[in-house]
Amino acid sequence: MNRLSLALLVALLVALYFLKGSIGNTLAFVCLFSGAVLTVRERPRISMAALSLLVLVAFRGLVPPYGVDDVSFKAASNAAWLIVLLALVSVAVRDLDPRTILWTFAAVAAAYALAALAGHAIAGSAERLIFPGRAGNPILGSGGIVVGLLAALALWLTERRHTALLVAGVVLGLSAITLGQSRGPMLALAFALSVVAAAWRRPVAGWVIFAAGVAAWLVISGLVVADTVIARELCPHVSLACRAAHRHEVWTEALRLIAEHPWLGVGAEFRFNSASVPHPHNGLLGTAMSYGLPVLAAFLAFLWVAAHAIARLTDPALRLFSIGMFVFALGFMGSDLADPFRFVGLHYVFIWLPLFLALSIDELCTVPKQNSRASPTREDFGQSQSIQPRSLE
Repeated sequence: MNRLSLALLVALLVALYFLKGSIGNTLAFVCLFSGAVLTVRERPRISMAALSLLVLVAFRGLVPPYGVDDVSFKAASNAAWLIVLLALVSVAVRDLDPRTILWTFAAVAAAYALAALAGHAIAGSAERLIFPGRAGNPILGSGGIVVGLLAALALWLTERRHTALLVAGVVLGLSAITLGQSRGPMLALAFALSVVAAAWRRPVAGWVIFAAGVAAWLVISGLVVADTVIARELCPHVSLACRAAHRHEVWTEALRLIAEHPWLGVGAEFRFNSASVPHPHNGLLGTAMSYGLPVLAAFLAFLWVAAHAIARLTDPALRLFSIGMFVFALGFMGSDLADPFRFVGLHYVFIWLPLFLALSIDELCTVPKQNSRASPTREDFGQSQSIQPRSLE
C-alpha cells in the first residue's frame, strides 16, 4: 500500500506540474479517483474542518439564487474535486513517512524548475521565464516552485544531510522564481521565509501562524494598492517595478459587487470584461465576490483550524514547511488567484496539498479514547516513522 500511495502522489504531481489539456486532466482524475477508492476501502480519518468548508462551497453553487447566475455546477464540481484530493491526502499520510512526502515535493518541483530553466536557455529569450505544463503563466508556475523550495529548505535545516541535493533544489527554485519575474510570489516567498526563520527551533502558537498569514495578505495587498507610487519611485532603477499591476480597477469593481451581493456572491463563473485582468487577482476578495461573505468567513475559519493543526505538528521539517506554505499561500492570495476553489490546477500544490497534509496528520493523531491504542500519536510523526494502517481488530 505504501508504494501505491507514493505512486499516486507522484503521478498527481506530474500531472499538475508537467502536463496540460486532456492528458494532464486524465492522469489527475485517475489519481484522484484512485484516492477516493482507497478512502472508501481503508476509511482513513478525514478532516471535518476541510470537508465542511468544501461541502459548503458545493452547496452554495447548487442553491439559487446565486448573484448574477442562479446555479453554478462549476462551483459544486470544483469543490467535489477538492474533496477527492482531501481523501487522497488522508490515505497518503497513513501510508507514507511525512519526510517522504516532503522529499517528493522537493524532487518534482526541482525537476520542474530545471525543465523551465532549460527551456528558457534553449529559447535564448530575454523575456520572463515560461513554465511548462498547465501553469500557463509565471505566477502559478512560481507558486508551484515554492512548494519544492520550502520542502528542500525545511529538510536541510532539520536533517543537515544530503546537503548538495537540497541546496541544488533551493538554488534551482530561486533561479526559476527570479527569472519568472512575478512580484506577488516573490513578495509572498520573502514573507514566508522570514516567518520560517523566526519559527526555526522554537514553538509557534496557532494564532501566531494565522496572524502571520493574514499579515502577509495585508502587506502584499497594501503594496499592490500602492503600486503606482512604488512604480514611480523604483521604475527608473528597477525594471521589475515598471510593469503595471492592473489591480486597482478590478479590486474596486470587486468591492462594488461584494456590496451588491454580500450573502450569495456573483457566481464562480463571473469574469470581468477587462482583457488583461478577468478576475480580482486577490484570493479573499475573490472568494467573497464569487461565493459571498459567509463562505469567506468559513474559509477564514478553516484557515484558523489549519494554523492550529500546523502548530501541533511535531516533525520539525514538516512543521517548518507547513508554516512557510501557510504564510506563502495567504501572501500569494494578496495579489493573485481570485478563486482558491477553482478547477484542478497547480494551485492544488501550493495551497491545498500543504493544508490538507497538516490537517490530515493532525486528524490522524487526534485519537478518540476508544481507539487510542490502535492509532498513531504525534510523537510517531515527530520521530519521522512510517505510519502503518491501523489494525481492524
